Amino acid sequence: MLATALFGGSFDPVHLGHLHLLHTVYNSTRYKKFILVPVATNNFKRDITPSYPKDRIAMLKIAIKEYKKIYPEDTEIELVIEDCEIKRGGVSYTYDTVETIYKNYEISGKLGLVMGDDLVPTLHKWYRFSDLIKKVDLVVCRREESGIEIPEGIDFHYVTNDILVDASSSIRALAKENKDFSAFLSKDVYNYVKEQGLYRS
Repeated sequence: MLATALFGGSFDPVHLGHLHLLHTVYNSTRYKKFILVPVATNNFKRDITPSYPKDRIAMLKIAIKEYKKIYPEDTEIELVIEDCEIKRGGVSYTYDTVETIYKNYEISGKLGLVMGDDLVPTLHKWYRFSDLIKKVDLVVCRREESGIEIPEGIDFHYVTNDILVDASSSIRALAKENKDFSAFLSKDVYNYVKEQGLYRS
């Protein structure tokens, strides 16, 4: 049974940085199976609801196919999409999603939870965080230039990722201005965004 990690995010849209992060974690940790969970509404960004829920799932499916072409050496990786947060609707709590993952999937050992180090300062504010950290092993990925100290008492695996930019907001801004954003996306995801006319308004 493959060691499994949860990787949540808006994926609005899924971009090459997301795929590279998966590649990095796959090659730096024991995790070989990743459950990708597109968020409905982030608890800490309640005023920003990610757009196009069905399209975000469609783009993830496309990106998974392209991942194998971009990183053919990652022969054992398994990528799965879980849409429980979108189906549940409203504010997404990681604790609830972790409970769902344990219920619906066979997990070997503890579930990994992939996050950027920019989220670390707010960990203590997460819903049921003291219970959450008993259920998961944290995989903290570098996103900040200077790095961030992890609070004492929290077990984690730190992964150095050499792509730090979160491109989603840049992609949406460029698309709205009808400017080229192809460098941020895999070929087929880019074509999907263009064909569906996403992020134009």
